[in-house]
Amino acid sequence: MTTQTEAVRKMPLPVLTAMVVGSMVGAGVFSLPRDFAQATGVLGTLVAWLIAGVGMLMLALVFQTLAVRKPQLDAGVYAYAKAGFGQFPGFFSVFGYRDRPQCSGLQLQAGREADRPA
Repeated sequence: MTTQTEAVRKMPLPVLTAMVVGSMVGAGVFSLPRDFAQATGVLGTLVAWLIAGVGMLMLALVFQTLAVRKPQLDAGVYAYAKAGFGQFPGFFSVFGYRDRPQCSGLQLQAGREADRPA
């Protein structure tokens, strides 16, 4: 038997925020390829995959070259940017490298919600 004096468990704001952000990003991961294929067709999709694949290969080769030339740097993007440009640009390079995909995913989902009929 429960009484009305029992404490109600509440979720903290950071947990609720993380759940909302996770669901928005997760929805974009599954709907973006479908929408892109519908808009561009097979050839456009193949060209986009080719461009993205070449870009990822170039990024991997850049990091391989940096690792060979500067083996003492082992902290990733921040260490390379700090060694090349200084502490302040190094700090901001990490934000661009790490946070850009999350921001673009949120913008994409927000745009979809705005285009959805009421």
